Amino acid sequence: MLSLKRKRTIFTTISLTNSASRAWCRALSTNTMIHSISEIQEGILGCDGSCRDLNFLSSDGEAVANLIRWFTEHFDCLSACDNEGVSIQLNSIWQTLKGLAPTKSIQIGGESSRCVIDKVQVFLFIEDDGTVDIEITFFPQDIKSEEFEIASFLQLIKFWHTKAGANIGYLRYENASWKYGDTSRNSGVIHVSKNT
Repeated sequence: MLSLKRKRTIFTTISLTNSASRAWCRALSTNTMIHSISEIQEGILGCDGSCRDLNFLSSDGEAVANLIRWFTEHFDCLSACDNEGVSIQLNSIWQTLKGLAPTKSIQIGGESSRCVIDKVQVFLFIEDDGTVDIEITFFPQDIKSEEFEIASFLQLIKFWHTKAGANIGYLRYENASWKYGDTSRNSGVIHVSKNT
């Protein structure tokens, strides 16, 4: 006997009518936890006062630089500073990041009229082993609801972590005590995006 959650997932999948959506659903099944499409969408768009974070790790410096360049090309009003609040020139973010000691970070903030998300913050944190811990933060109310399509949005977050050279990205509710990779029931993870 199918559980109610499984029935809802099957119904949601069947109710998507065009072939692109059906193909996307097959791909989605390899990228998510046990959430249905409607639960993922609700998790992304639900205005509950908390932000949403996309987290991934990269040890590929050039790929991280490419992600930073993407944000400078697609977002306006960008600004950047280090963890002590000292301004950083946008054209020198990667050089500054390479020179940071472990446990130091850079924060980039920006607004865009060309992206489905109006405002983002990007945090780049240097781990002890030199890996860059990347967190892209946004609030649900900063998503342009008239342009939002779940498939395109999940492709965007996959693009971001892939561009940075990461194989997996965790989209989750804000949770300061979250441990990287935790997808347990109470972790707040909405969607796990993997390169296949």
